Amino acid sequence: MNILDKKLKRGILFLGAGSLQQISINSAIQHDYITLGVDKNKNSKSSKLCDFFLNCDSTDIVTIYNWVCSLQNIEVFAVWANNDILIPTRVSLEQALNVKAPYASHSICLDMLSKERFSFNLKETGLVAKSYDVSKKNKFKYPLIIKPKKGSGSLGIKLVKSFKDINFFDFKPESHLLEEYLSGDEYGTNHFSDGKTVFRLPAVRRYFDHNLTMVPLGTVTANMHDPSLKKACSQLEDLILDKKWIGPIKSDIIINMGKMRIIEMSARFHGEIDTSIVFNYLNVSLPNFYFLWLSSNKNWELNENKDFNFGYISIFNNSKLSKKFVNKIFSKYNLEYLSTLHLRKNSKKSFPMFPKSTKDLLAYVFYRSKTQLSTKKFSNLFKDINLVV
Repeated sequence: MNILDKKLKRGILFLGAGSLQQISINSAIQHDYITLGVDKNKNSKSSKLCDFFLNCDSTDIVTIYNWVCSLQNIEVFAVWANNDILIPTRVSLEQALNVKAPYASHSICLDMLSKERFSFNLKETGLVAKSYDVSKKNKFKYPLIIKPKKGSGSLGIKLVKSFKDINFFDFKPESHLLEEYLSGDEYGTNHFSDGKTVFRLPAVRRYFDHNLTMVPLGTVTANMHDPSLKKACSQLEDLILDKKWIGPIKSDIIINMGKMRIIEMSARFHGEIDTSIVFNYLNVSLPNFYFLWLSSNKNWELNENKDFNFGYISIFNNSKLSKKFVNKIFSKYNLEYLSTLHLRKNSKKSFPMFPKSTKDLLAYVFYRSKTQLSTKKFSNLFKDINLVV
């Protein structure tokens, strides 16, 4: 489409224009926005979808700002950057470009990114994990969790089963937190606040087996009508309004015996794989909601397909990841294969140890089923499909 043919001169700036951003960029195009893409890979898969493209690092604030300012008759209406690493860049550009979309302030974004400040700021709510002083070892109740004060993608998070583990994992009070271990079912929720209304968006159930790895084994679309999840979302919405947080907000929560605890929150939606690919199987996507609201301020209604659960399995060993192999494994669990997203090939001759962070993941295999798997079955599926004995 010729830019001159577009009715609107409002643009969406995308920090990242790879395959993961394809649905988000197409959603902006659907709502008649001019699309501006930035990616350090000049051959990034979604760059050709963009009306304008800049080949540079997505964290280079000065270069991106100067480039946007050089484009005539275009007003950046929102900046899309849906991972924690890019949030400081995103909010800096939002402020510098005076964007119109509601977004969290720089201080709020940084408070959320700092696990220490986030935990401290919400301590009075009783909704976050308790932190422990490593010097008071006699008061510990194991297991515990060690996590870096700054980090993402599960990197550096350790399960602690004894005091010896704390020393073994090289715990440093200046850079790590020691917290209680929260057990239960984990969910990833998504909200959007315009300052007056908090919109409840689709959530995922996240599968973990912390005896194997702290990296998610996979996710599946959550039942938004589940009473415990509805109650948890209501608590999160009250918190968002009380704290006056605005813009996209994702939360990682644990629900155990109907009680909700917050692991962390961030000023974005859950990652592109959840917000676009998985939810697209439900005929919804969070980018589509976001750009619809920006263009029209229309309320969004949850349209959930109750008949199927859509999700993915995390892959860290894809040396034999053929469609035939996947279907053979899936048949054991009554799952229907949908697609595979390859990030990169496994260069190691033998399969690696369990992933230490999401950066170790090589692919995602998407599926659907009529019933949700138990955590134990999903853990077995994860091991089967990753060729782990």
